[in-house]
Parts: sequence; C-alpha cells; structure tokens
Amino acid sequence: AGVHQDVPEGYEVIDAAGKTYRDRSTSANHSYAYRVASANGAGQSAWVETGTVYTTPAAPGKPMMARVSDTRVTATFDNPANTATSCEIERSADGSSWKALRTVSGHATGFEDDPGGGTFYYRVRNVRGELASAWAYSDGIVTICAPAAPTITSPSSSQVVPMTQATITVSWRHNPIDGSAQTAAQWRWS
Repeated sequence: AGVHQDVPEGYEVIDAAGKTYRDRSTSANHSYAYRVASANGAGQSAWVETGTVYTTPAAPGKPMMARVSDTRVTATFDNPANTATSCEIERSADGSSWKALRTVSGHATGFEDDPGGGTFYYRVRNVRGELASAWAYSDGIVTICAPAAPTITSPSSSQVVPMTQATITVSWRHNPIDGSAQTAAQWRWS
C-alpha cells in the first residue's frame, strides 16, 4: 500500500500486486526515465532505474528550397525534434514517386543536392530507431539545364517558296526540359 501512495497523476496501477504501472502522461518528442522500489511490511528496497525511453520525434518544418546554381539547390527547415537521431531526405520529379536521397545523422536543419535540370520536390522526416515522424514536404523547385532541340514550325519540310518571295521566315518552338524560357538562339543555313 505504501508504494501505491506514491503513484503520480497520469500513472495507472495495472495489477493488484503493484508490479506494473502505465504512464499516461507521456507525449511525442520526449524522453523518459523511471525508477522503481519494492516494499513490504519490513521496509523498502533500493531504487532501480530504467534506461531512457524515447517517444516518436517531432516532424521537421517545411523545407524551404533555394537554387544556388543552375542545377544545385539547398534546403533549410526548422527542426524541433528532441529525440531524433537522424533525418531522412527523399526527392521526387513528380511529387508522388519518391527516391531516398540520403540520411543525415544528428539534428539536421538543411541539406544540399545537385539533381540536374528539371522540377524537383523534397520531403524530410525525423527518425529514432523504428520511430519516424510525419514527412514534411517542400514546394517544387526548378533547376536549369540545356533545352531539348527545338521543333521547326515553319517552313514545312520540302515547302516550295516562289522566287517572288523576298524572305523566308524560319520559326521554331522552344522545348525546355526544365520549364525555363529561351534566352538566346543560334541558327545556321546552307
């Protein structure tokens, strides 16, 4: 009975002999340690301590992406995790199919990547052992790469131009791989 008197609020005695307690006061992103002493009519034992017990780490904040060169990007994010031992980073070209990029040990608050040209999305989550937070998703970021060959729209192939026409206009459609606008063009004739 003396042991039961010291049970703090948020704890629950599971069995009548007082050998099991349930802590209902825990929350995510924390670590806990416990100590236990047994007692009977002759007195109390020495205290023994559990190891540290960890709960699921908090999710990182939304990755804020920035382009630092044509194809290189950086991300920064808040990371309130108290219990994470690493951060998993994944990349996607469409926002739905994800590929593991890397796992950063410790308390991560950013990363760099050189994905090439295109539009890319990133997601990050905190991990401790088997425990993983929710994913935090970035907005898409566009990197620059050389465009695909243009598509000639005029004149059409084998078009006959009358001698009375003083000029021939060549038109094309820019075909960017990364969504960027055309800033220059070269043309040749023979």
